[in-house]
Amino acid sequence: MGEPSDAKIGTLSKVLLLMDASTEEIRQRADIVEIVGQYVALRPAGNDRMKACCPFHDEKTPSFYVSREKGFYKCFGCGEGGDVFSFLQKIENITFPEAKERLAQRYGVELRQGPQEAVANTERQLHLQILSAANRFFQEHFNSDDGWPAQDYAKERGLAKSTLAKFGIGYAPDAWDTLRDHLLKEHQFQLNDIAAAGLLIERERTERTTYYDRFRHRLMFPIHDAGGRVIAFGGRILSDAHTDAGQAKYINSPEGLLFKKSTVLYAFHLARQEVAKHESLIITEGYMDAIALHEAGFGNTVATLGTALTAQHITLLRRVAPKIIYLCFDGDSAGMKAALRSGPLFAAHNLDVRVISLPSEDDPDTFIKRLGAPAFEIVLHEAKLLSQYRLEQAVAPFDWTILAERKNAVRAGAEVIAEVANATERDAYIIWLAERWAHAENVTEPDRLRMLEDAVSRDVRRLLRRSNNQHNATAGSDEAEDEVQDTLQATASGNVSKGVLEAQKALLSVMVSNPAWRQYITQKLESDQWTEEAFRDMAKVLSAPDADQWNTAELMERLSAEQHSLLTELAMSTQEEIPEERVVDGWIARIEMHWAKIEEKDILKLVQEKLTKGEAISEDEKSAYLQALHRTRRLVKAE
Repeated sequence: MGEPSDAKIGTLSKVLLLMDASTEEIRQRADIVEIVGQYVALRPAGNDRMKACCPFHDEKTPSFYVSREKGFYKCFGCGEGGDVFSFLQKIENITFPEAKERLAQRYGVELRQGPQEAVANTERQLHLQILSAANRFFQEHFNSDDGWPAQDYAKERGLAKSTLAKFGIGYAPDAWDTLRDHLLKEHQFQLNDIAAAGLLIERERTERTTYYDRFRHRLMFPIHDAGGRVIAFGGRILSDAHTDAGQAKYINSPEGLLFKKSTVLYAFHLARQEVAKHESLIITEGYMDAIALHEAGFGNTVATLGTALTAQHITLLRRVAPKIIYLCFDGDSAGMKAALRSGPLFAAHNLDVRVISLPSEDDPDTFIKRLGAPAFEIVLHEAKLLSQYRLEQAVAPFDWTILAERKNAVRAGAEVIAEVANATERDAYIIWLAERWAHAENVTEPDRLRMLEDAVSRDVRRLLRRSNNQHNATAGSDEAEDEVQDTLQATASGNVSKGVLEAQKALLSVMVSNPAWRQYITQKLESDQWTEEAFRDMAKVLSAPDADQWNTAELMERLSAEQHSLLTELAMSTQEEIPEERVVDGWIARIEMHWAKIEEKDILKLVQEKLTKGEAISEDEKSAYLQALHRTRRLVKAE
């Protein structure tokens, strides 16, 4: 096959720069189970592995595995996988140098910065400088004469001067290039860097590429990281916009090096200082809702940024250790529906989460302005446990006067109750659901009420057993595990059987976990006999002269980012025992048979075409066909 591309060589070179002594020392000291366990609830899964529901996508049945011995994690649902560094980078939205620094501090390793860390830090610092300059620009324009549309809107919403200053609220002028020209001329930043920071939009034209301001005629809300640095912006359109007419009311900066919506909460840098005083944290779903609650004295408030609550958000919340987390969303909003689905995620982290119920005509902003802080204190006090709220919402759509509807309501309620971890809380909800059922059927006799409680309890126990059986099957059945692990087949060519793919995967697994086999397999199997490019590339790396000296972690350093997913899958599904030579030879024979059959089929097709055209079959062609037949029959016999 051809030589690796320049892009691959470049990626490999960059990765190799990270291979210094401190990186390897951190890898040796860091306990990946300990690190991952801070974000998800891990359970033993056998064979030195732990499992959990994946923190990177929604799932009910665990397909996320961690191996302490191998130092890797892998989700066989969404495909995410890697080592302790990549896990921390992904879940915290940080760079490799930042992940390395955190792990070094945790495990007492002295850092020695390599060239790549310096480059990554420089780029990150540049973006921070650009965003900081833009933030000053927006605030200056808010306070200037041309900022009157934003000033009028702020006055209309009742925002005090102290609030405007506290949140750094600004104004993006109604023009295409004001910010762009300011950052170019006053700060000498480059266009591509300003665009990479999310402030410009690129427009490609025939003759040249141009850039224009992303935010125009908008009230600007700077978005900060946990340390208070500006990492993005949100903008609210103002009326009578000329350059932004017809655009969305609210827009955010695009995600990039600094900003990932799934890892950031608006005003968290302010709220974290208030949590200890209030012993709680309030989550809303809008800038103005969070700001209104801060103005009313509830400085422990944050807001999501147009995304559901994620495992990364919960990580942020756990850092400040609130005793209670309050969800203050509109009852029928997408945010509330998403929060209800996050119930098991909160439960897995033992967080006390409660739901604030506001009148249907109100959001937090309008409620505060209409009734004031004392009224909000009352709804805080009356907030319901998330499980209770989920249960009530689950049964609310059903008509309890109809028998079939009652049956469906009880089933829906039982499903919610079965997800409650605390047995005492579960029993209380069983009684509540049974009483709701009894009320619908006018049941008052104690004996009949107990019968309804027993019926609900049986439903809940059945669901719990089914859930436990699913978890046990995932842990104890190799067949079930194979189903979730078989992600390689999706990339396979249409004419490659599953058996051939499995044989190649088994060979690569052996090469990864047992370096002594690498030379044997590469000598027996030509590089062009691998049916998939991903397999071929992996085998090439593993067949390097000193490859048998590398462990799995060292292999990771020598692979491109695209190859990491394949390596982690192979590492997490490796053979637990060293296979016998006849087993390895059997896998190789299956692959050779695949190519022999293709050769036989190709020659047969050629012969048939010649016969159809009335052309003579040459002696060489007859000989080739007979040799192909002999080869396939010999291989079949050998198997």
